[in-house]
Parts: sequence; structure tokens; C-alpha cells
Amino acid sequence: MKGGKERKVLLRHGESREVRFSFEADRIGEAKLSFKAIMGEYSDGIALNLAVDLPRQTEAVALFGDSLKDEEEEILVPEDIYPDIGGVSVAISSSLLSSLKSPFASLLNYPYRCLEQRLSRIFPLILFKNRLENFDFSFPQGQNPDKIVEETLKEVSLYQKPNGGFSFWQDSSYDSPYLTAYTLFILKKAQEAGYRVPSTVMERGSAYLQEFLHGKLKKEKYPYDSASWRSSEAFSLYVLSLMGKPEPAYIEHLYKKRDELPLFARTFLLKTIHLEGNNQAMEEDIVRDLMNKIKISPTNAYFEEKEDLPWVFHSNLRTTAMILQALIEIEEEPASAAQIVRWLTKEEQTRWMSTQDNAYFFYALDEYFRRYEAEEAEFRVEVKLAGKTILEHFFPKRTEEISQQRIEMASLEKGEKLPLYIHKEGEGRMYYELRMNYAPTGKLEPRDEGMVVFKSFQTLDGKGIEDSFQLGDLVIVNLKVVIPQVRHFVVLDDPLPAGFVPVNLSFETESTELARELEKRREQPWWQGFRHVEMYKEKILLFADYLAPGIHTYTYLVRVTTPGTYSLPATRIEEMYTPEVFGRSGEGEIVVK
Repeated sequence: MKGGKERKVLLRHGESREVRFSFEADRIGEAKLSFKAIMGEYSDGIALNLAVDLPRQTEAVALFGDSLKDEEEEILVPEDIYPDIGGVSVAISSSLLSSLKSPFASLLNYPYRCLEQRLSRIFPLILFKNRLENFDFSFPQGQNPDKIVEETLKEVSLYQKPNGGFSFWQDSSYDSPYLTAYTLFILKKAQEAGYRVPSTVMERGSAYLQEFLHGKLKKEKYPYDSASWRSSEAFSLYVLSLMGKPEPAYIEHLYKKRDELPLFARTFLLKTIHLEGNNQAMEEDIVRDLMNKIKISPTNAYFEEKEDLPWVFHSNLRTTAMILQALIEIEEEPASAAQIVRWLTKEEQTRWMSTQDNAYFFYALDEYFRRYEAEEAEFRVEVKLAGKTILEHFFPKRTEEISQQRIEMASLEKGEKLPLYIHKEGEGRMYYELRMNYAPTGKLEPRDEGMVVFKSFQTLDGKGIEDSFQLGDLVIVNLKVVIPQVRHFVVLDDPLPAGFVPVNLSFETESTELARELEKRREQPWWQGFRHVEMYKEKILLFADYLAPGIHTYTYLVRVTTPGTYSLPATRIEEMYTPEVFGRSGEGEIVVK
């Protein structure tokens, strides 16, 4: 606290007055504030907690490994980092399950929530319903896996359009064939796991997919290319077979055109043919086609699509995971399965996984566990960091248990290389994961990794504002995005500095004239521009399905509410299904007088 803890004020009868105290936050956490007013023999007081946050983008490094013997690694702790953010975690298992904890946490904590993202978030909860205790994951207070799944399933119908198809957002003006197939696929898996799914939602959705395959959807209103349509058709075909509504003629149709199908779509065709169980020769042809496309190195194996399919969330990781799952499911048991899993779990793959990647990653590894991890392992491990024992555990036979330990950054020596030694005694393969996350000090500099974002402020009459604001002002925030090529499914995350609150112009108390002024520049086709906006007290989220090359702008209003000096957080933009494509503005500081 600065400037003293006591104020004396003179109030006339019926008068109220603002009494200000100055505070300075010296660290992140929760500040406990208490105030007491005394007048003669009367007194009153109030206590409240205030979150002190620094919107800081953390960085992470990780290493996955497996071994039959002792292992030595080295951890370099950065020097210029916040001591109260981050740490080092070690996880050991006798099952490959140990490599899933971080992707699981990433998916469950993913901050954006379109329908695809919400469904992908619950998919591993469905797949691992009876094995979730092995993750040792902390769920939000009052939540449990079943409740998270059930609450999501209850709200799926809100995204269903009158024609039975599903849209990404409740306020979207269009439906998506691929998303509809994916939604019904997750709903069917939930149903098989024992969750209640409304039959009317399933029936309307399956009717939509049937109409889609029968050519009754107006394709001209969508910007998709032929490969995206083929992928949606193959997925829809499989989902309809899962639901007991096969389309034999369409199976034959796609089989004849299989060379035109992306590998991802070809895999769904393979699963459909296997599910129907009536043509072994077709299965063998497609398996041979797929295995001819595999790329193998001494330790890794993966599949690579020859074309980009942004409208259906393409990635080589997703395709590789899907092919592995399908080959194991149809009992082909590829000799390269272990190499494929090693490629999937490499740190450079998992670092940039989208929600689609994550969902199919879990789908494939769940299948892999069921088939390949029946071998018995029984061993004891001891882990030492900088000479100190931080973990000891015994793994009995046939367990998917994970033993893990986390060392907070505050207790680690900054700028030092810390030796980590894993001692193993016993039989079987040991899987381990080392992960360090940290927050660098200093102001973040702007980054251009395929997209550039700028942020500026101006008064209502158009005058630019640098870093000084007046209490009570209405201020226009201008966001400008520059991209050199087409980008799909983009999110722009714009955190507000403390002392600002966004103005929601949909409220009747706000100016309709201001709303009309800001909307002038937003008239575009449904798939272009930022078409879905989420407004929170601390940030604004903008979502676009499609951004053409060039400059894109978005404006909104904030009200200046509290005097002080505040950090101006960086604005970040990223392509959600290829998150290695991103950009951010620099950080700064503002003053409210």
C-alpha cells in the first residue's frame, strides 16, 4: 500500500464520496483487501479478495522417452524468468499412458469453445472413462469427468440447425457436413460408454448426413474444395454405418474413387468396409494403398497427406493417428506400430497439437493400449534431480499407473544445468516424460509466425491515444491483422489492461448509434472475417472461419474505469488447427489519470 492507510473525509447529510487508496502489486496471486469506516459510535467494514494477474504467455519444453535401463538427462533452467511461475515435472510409467497426461491437460484446459473444441475436450473422458484415475489430473472444483461430459452433451442440441446439421457456434448462420459427422461420431461413442444422448438429436443429424450423401445439400453455398467434400463424405459414410444406417451403393462409389481421396478419408472408407464386413478384397486394397504411403526412419514412422485441407482441419499428425487406429482395429497389426507411436508422442509433435489432433491422438493410443500393452512389466524406479531424490516408486505387473512429481520453479537454481538421473531395477519397459514450463521476464516483443497483429487506441472523434487515458472516457480499440496467405479457423485473443472494461453494445443502455458506426465495416460473406465474438470483463475473443490474404480490422469500445498504471498485455492471434502459425503484438504500459 502506498500513501498511507487512513483517509479522513467530511460528508454532508445524504452525501456519498469516492475515497481512493493507492496500491502496488509486487507479485502474482490473490490480494486480500479490507476496509473499515468509522463515524462516531458507528462503524462498518468490508473485506474482499482481488486477483492480481499478469497475462503472461508461458513457454514449455518437454522430453518423452522410454528405456529398459537407467537414464540420464539434463535440465537447463533459464535465468531471466519469473520465480513464482512454472516448474519441472517428471512422470514415470510402465505403460505408454505416461505420455498422455500433458496432451490430456492441454485438451481439457483449452481456452476456446466452439462445438468441435467442446466435443474434442470430452472425447478422452469418454474413451478412458474407467481409467481416468491413472492420469491423476485435478478437475475444477465441483466438477468430475462424468459431469463435464454430461453437461456438454446436454448443450449439443443448441448447435443443431433446423435442417439437422451442426454449426461451430450457436449464432453461426450455416451448418457444416464434416462437423455434423464428427458430432454424431462423438455422440455415438458417448452412447456406447453409457451416457445418455437424445435420440431426436441423433435422428435429425443422421437424416442430414443421408441428405448430404444423396446430393440434397446446396454445395455452392460453401467454399470447400473437392478433397474437403470427399473427406466429409467418407466420414459421413462411416458414421451412418456406426448408427446402423449403411449406404452400400455409396461405399462402392467411394471405393472406385479411392485414389482421389485424401489418406484421412481413405481410412474412414476402410473402417466402413470393415464395419460392414462384406468385402475383404476391398479392405486389402486400401490397406496396401495406405502402407505404400508410409514414411519410415530407423526410429519413427508417419503418414503425410499430399494436399492441405484446412476446412476439415487437416494435419499429418491427425492422419497418422487415424491410420494407426484403423489398422489396429481391423487387426492388421502393422509392423511399424511402435515407430508410429514414437512419432506421435515426440515433443515437437505434441507441442503444436490442435484439438482435432489431440482427439485422434487419444483415439489411436487408446486402441494401441488395448492391443499392445499386455506384456508384463515389474520394476522399481528412483529419480534424482541435482543429487536429491524427488521420486521413488514400485510398478507391479499390469498397471497403467503414473508416478509423478513436480518441483516448483521457486525452488530451482536459475541459469543452472541440473542433472536428472533415473535409476531402474526390474523387468519391462519404462516410459518417462520430463516437462518444464516457465515465464520469461521482460516485455514480450512482437512475433510474426505467419500472421501479424497490431493494436491501437483512439477517442470517439478519431484522435489517436498513445499510453495516457482519462478516467471515465470511452475509447475505441482498433485491432489490425495482416496475413500474407489464406488462413482458416483463426482466433484473436485480446486481453484488456486492468482499469478498462469492454462496452457491450447489445445492451439497451448503450448507444445504438455507436453500434451502427462500428458495424459499418463488418459486412462480409458468412465464412469471411471475424464472425463470432466473445466478450469477457478481462478480454475479447474474435473467431474467423476464413481470412483472405491482406489486412483485416476489428474495432470495439472500452470504458476507462480505474486510475492507475497498468501493464498492457500482448494481443495474440493463431490458426487454431495449425497453432504453430501465430502472431502477437508487443507488451506495453498505460496510465489512467
